[in-house]
This record gives sequence, structure tokens and C-alpha cells, in this order.
Amino acid sequence: MLKLAIVITLTSIAICSFIPRSLIAQDILTFAEVEIDGIKKYVEIKGNFLEIPIKDHKIIRVRVDSLSSLKPSKVFLDDQRLFPSLNKGIFICEDLLEVNLSKLSVKGNILRVEFEKYPPKPIMYMLMFSKNEIREIKKDHVILKDKEPAKPWGAYVIALVTDKDLWKTLIEGKYTLINISEHKISLNYVNKSNILFELSYIVSNYEFKLNKSAMNKVVLMYYIPLYYFPLNSTEKPFVPEKLIKNLEKKYIYINVPGIMRITNFTPIMENNFLKLFNKNPLVIKVEKINSLNFAFRPIKITTDKDVLLIVSVNGKIYKNKGSLNLNISFPVSLIYLKMFRFNELIGEYILTSLIPEIHLKPKLYNVSFTFFNKEGEYINNDITIKLYKDFSEKIFKIKNGTLKLNGFPPGKYVIVVLKEGVEIFRGTFKLNKNKEIPCYCDVSSLKVRVTTYSGHPIKNFKLIANGPLTVESNGTQGEVYLKDIPLGNYTLSFLVDGIIFLKRNVSLASFTEISIKSDIEEVYIRFFNMVGHPISNLKALIIDSEGRTIKEITNSHEASISLYLLINKTYMLKIPALNYEYHFKVTPFATKLKVKVPCLLVIGGKCYDFYLILLALVLIVVLISVWLIKKKRDVIVLVERVNI
Repeated sequence: MLKLAIVITLTSIAICSFIPRSLIAQDILTFAEVEIDGIKKYVEIKGNFLEIPIKDHKIIRVRVDSLSSLKPSKVFLDDQRLFPSLNKGIFICEDLLEVNLSKLSVKGNILRVEFEKYPPKPIMYMLMFSKNEIREIKKDHVILKDKEPAKPWGAYVIALVTDKDLWKTLIEGKYTLINISEHKISLNYVNKSNILFELSYIVSNYEFKLNKSAMNKVVLMYYIPLYYFPLNSTEKPFVPEKLIKNLEKKYIYINVPGIMRITNFTPIMENNFLKLFNKNPLVIKVEKINSLNFAFRPIKITTDKDVLLIVSVNGKIYKNKGSLNLNISFPVSLIYLKMFRFNELIGEYILTSLIPEIHLKPKLYNVSFTFFNKEGEYINNDITIKLYKDFSEKIFKIKNGTLKLNGFPPGKYVIVVLKEGVEIFRGTFKLNKNKEIPCYCDVSSLKVRVTTYSGHPIKNFKLIANGPLTVESNGTQGEVYLKDIPLGNYTLSFLVDGIIFLKRNVSLASFTEISIKSDIEEVYIRFFNMVGHPISNLKALIIDSEGRTIKEITNSHEASISLYLLINKTYMLKIPALNYEYHFKVTPFATKLKVKVPCLLVIGGKCYDFYLILLALVLIVVLISVWLIKKKRDVIVLVERVNI
């Protein structure tokens, strides 16, 4: 007997377990059956309201399935609210709204129906009440209680008031005014009469409130509670005998889903306070229940061809790409649906409306990220972006500060931004529409100016910054710029010719610019021979006081070379080719060094003084020989003259 009630209860529990809490509200799909002058169509309810053009239509009905938690609650013509009243052609009851446009006293272009959340009910239940169960309303908030085994459905409410226009604002809730009756009361003791108005309503919710400001015009107010009992929904519905005997008035409420057909269905035609149901084609007398016949037609669900549909209904699983045909039977329950594309979950839904055909377009959105440093400037160098959703990971590498992604499914994402493996940003965002997301990363820039002891910019050097990230950069003309590095504490090491000449600690929390005066000087070295003539292309080694070779130098054609050395330190200049060593000390501001080598002739970095001396000796010998030859010739000439 309680089978369907248990199904509904388990369904509500399943909603919380099958679908993530963050997605429950946005992924419950509810379709309304909109009937305009007898022509029906199904429209998805978006944003908890529907808008229907009036045009020349006469009667508009809007109905939702009982399983839906969204029920029609209010109706507006353009921006003017229409209050439900049978006489004025508007009524709202449970899952159904009807507007008879020919009875409206106002005109408009758009009929807007608002929906509110109410407890879902089974598609078939017995509606019960007793005329003898009359309760006076003494408070401004009425909550109906269970009457086991039945549940509260709503109430028939009667109010005696002094102002008939009070009917619009007296009840705050889901109601329809059935009738307004006028009663004249004679007051004999003053020989006068007074007029009271009897307002009768059907309230189709287990609780309702009264307008406090209107209560001073209420003389008396009471209600008759209405209850419902879920029926065992089978092809031959069964009504418990116990319920039939205990209550005097019993009706069957059947809200047939769009996929269901019913035959031998005759609505009630009674002229009593339930004449509201004369307008509602979903109510029959309990005696007619056994003559009803039900039949189902399939539900066709379609989507994009590359999308895999997985559906769970009545404990069975169906799956296919692009489309599915579902054969539904009793008991009727919610449909749980998941959509996958390329093995990625791109949609998760609960269908509360069982209609013949549903087309689901995958919810895919575009998201654009812009990445800024602490100063709000674009990060224009290489960064890595990781996007996590559920158990999936996507990795992107960019260098222009922007990342545009198209066709991403809704859900909660985690974004992590890395700079050479160091995390510089982490955040979460919920994607339920196209978005532009700015990311302010924990990076900034460091600008360093470094000079010699005498204040001149160091022409060429290397900076190594050790911290959250190790960064290297070459500096020129005394400046180096480290752009968009992770925030934190760094040790800066400055190198010339591979030798560290300076270290500094710096804490980077935002853009930082520092100037550093170092303990080095640029030393200019020129080489000369013994007589002071410049020598070029001479190779030499610079060795520090600990015997380490700092640099191997070769002077230029201008016979000079420059290098940076620490002040107040003693160095040795060694010329291996000449087997010559020269010791010197670097002092501040004294940066020019003249080195005379013990050699007269240096060619290609080698001393040729030996050959010079040898040449000189040869020349001397030649000269002496020439002189002797000349001397001998002169003697011979003299002898010849004597002989003559």
C-alpha cells in the first residue's frame, strides 16, 4: 500500500546522493505542459517562470508533473499581478493553473507564470476530507499536521470579513478564491444592520499565512483540512478499504504525465465547495478508480551525436550515444541522467517531467583567464596552467598573459598556475555561464642596479637569484631586470667571469628596485716592452692570492684590456710565454695598470730578444768583416803603389 510513498521518499534521498549538492538546483529539469486553446506543447521552466504571449488566445492552462517540486504559484499580466479567483477566470490548484482570458478585466501582452518550490507528490493519490472536521483559525500562521496514514494536502478556508476587497491580500500562499457571499446581519438593539462577506478559498499547500494588517477586518475564520494518501500506482490502482470507510468525502487526484494515456476517465461534476475541481480535469470520484486504464509511450531523449547518454530510471540503466528511447512503466519515478563527451562528464540532470520527447543540448561554456602580477600588469612570460574538475586534469602553457577556453562543461573547477614548477596562484570557480576570470598571481619583478666601488655601472655581469625559484639573467650597463618571479626571500649572487663578487638577500613582496655599490673596480691593463713600446696580442693569466686562476686574458690590438677585480686584494699577472710574473694590488679609484715586460721584441705573445741579440752579433760580424775586407784592399793598393 505504501509502495509509491516509499518510492517518493527514496527519490528525494537519491537526489542528494546521486548529484553533487552544488549542482542540485541548476540541474533539475522541469517541463511544463502549456495548453493554449486546446493545443499542447512542452516548455522547459527556466528561472522559475514562464512567459506566454497572449495574442488572441482565450484559455491558457499550465501544468507540471506531480514529481516536480516547482508548482505554479503566481500569475501576472505584463507587470500586474492577477489574483486567483474562479469568477474572474483564474485558478491555481496543486499542479495546475488555468487563465480564462475572456474573463479578465485587464488587458496585456504577456502572461507570466511564476513557480515556487513545494513538496512533490505521487502522480496518483486519494484526496480526503470530512465536513465535520472544522477548525477555527486563531493565529496568522497555519500548519497542517499528518493524520495517519494520510498526509496534509491543503485546506478549505472560510473567512467572514467586513471588506470584500480583502480577498486578494488576506491569504499569503497558494490559494484560489472560490466564491464571495454577502450576509446581512440585523442589529435590533440599535435598529441597524451590518453586512459581512463570506470568502471561501481552496489552499493547496500544507501551510499558509495570513496578512496581519488585514486581520482587524476579519470577524471569524475557520478551515476544513484536506488530506491525501498515496495510491499504489499499478495498471489497476487499488484504494484501501479502510480509507474508503473512514472518511465521508473521497476523490482521486491523478496528474497524468505526458507519456501516459488514461481511458474511462470522467472528472467530477459536483456543486459543492470543491467545485474548483470541476475545472480541474485531474479529479475523479473514488468509485471510478477501478474503471481506469493506463498505458505508456516511450520517452525519446536526444542530444549531440558525440555525447553519451546514461540514464537511470526505476532501477534500470540505459545508455547510448546521441539518443535514447526509454520505456517507462509503474511505478513512475524521477529520471537521473548523465552526459559524457570524450569520457568527460559534461552534464548531470534530474528529470522531473515525463514528456514524450526531450532534447538536451550539452551545457558548455567559454571561459577566459587573464593573469596579472601583484602590480596588475599582464604576465608576459611562460607560465603553466592546470585545471582540475573532479578527477580530470588539463594542462595549458601560455606566454601572453591570457588563456581562452571554449566548450567546457559546468561544474566546480580548481585552477593552479605554475611558474617553472612553483605555484603562484590557486583558486576555485564555479562555471555555470560564460565567464572572464582575472587571476592575480603571487609574482612581481625585481630591478637591480649595481656599480663599481667608484660608482661606475658594471658593464657585463650575471645575476643568480636563489629562492622559491632559481632565476638567472645577464646584466648590462649596471642593470638587470627579473620580471614576474614568485614572491618570497631570495639570495642574489652577482658574478663576473664566473666568479661571485657580491651577495645580497632580498625579500620580494611587490615590485622592488634596489641599487647596490659593490667592492670591485674595473681595472685596465696595458703591456709594454722594456723600452716602453705597447705590446698587443699578449696572453696572460690573472691569479688571486689563493692561487686560483680568475681569468685568462689576451690584450687587444690597442694593447689594453679591462676586467673587474675586488678592491684591496692582491693579484698576480702571469705571462707563461715570457715566464714572467707581475704582482699588483687593486686600490679604489686607481684602475689603470701598466705592465712592462722584460723583453724588447714580442711577436705573437712570445719574446724574441735572443734572436735580436743574435742578429745584432751577425751584423757586428758582418760589419767587422766588411771593415777588414776594406782594410785589406786598402793595404794591397798601397803595396802596388810602392812597387811602382
